[in-house]
Amino acid sequence: MVDMASVAEEIDFYARELVALDLLEWHGGNISVRDGEHLIINRTRAFSTDRGSMPVVRTGIAFDDAETPWASSALAIHRAIYRHTDAQAIIHAHPRDAVLLSFFEDAIVPIEENGRLYLGERVPIVEAPELFGWNLVAEDLALALQQSKAVVLRWHGSFAIGPTLDDAMHVSRAVQHTAEYILRFRQMAPYFERTRPLPTTVASIMGGDPSRKLPPV
Repeated sequence: MVDMASVAEEIDFYARELVALDLLEWHGGNISVRDGEHLIINRTRAFSTDRGSMPVVRTGIAFDDAETPWASSALAIHRAIYRHTDAQAIIHAHPRDAVLLSFFEDAIVPIEENGRLYLGERVPIVEAPELFGWNLVAEDLALALQQSKAVVLRWHGSFAIGPTLDDAMHVSRAVQHTAEYILRFRQMAPYFERTRPLPTTVASIMGGDPSRKLPPV
């Protein structure tokens, strides 16, 4: 069992960072970490302030207990992600450019090298059938994350996973950066005669220099 106080401090830190980086409003979003058959997640309607650490609860991934009613309103999504993936941490954010793209696209496809490096070939977009019906597509979101580090919930925000909250935060920022690149590219493209898309082949070793020996994984 992990130390609740330490996890609460870590969740609070990333909640503050999300707000500072404009990836989250003052209210909203949620963060969790896996703890064996449990998860630790921010309390419903909680938000980070200078009055203390983000309040969190510990409840089951596959079962309810006395703490379940106090968990985030997106608990079902976090539970589904932990059931269907090996994620150890989840960050739900509201990257505005990624949300904007979700009005028009069915996936966010990186057009720049770092986006492809951090996010892979595509970030899927999942649509809920009803307004505020996020938990109705919990299984769809979780299954999408079996093939991707992030998924965007149309009109709403992103869910990013990783072995740590630091990794999930990195992916969350990458989703926003990539979406911003796409939007700015589309704004600028009409003013240039040609574009230079990414190569279709991928180097066999990071950096493309086979003579350089990389450290062991």
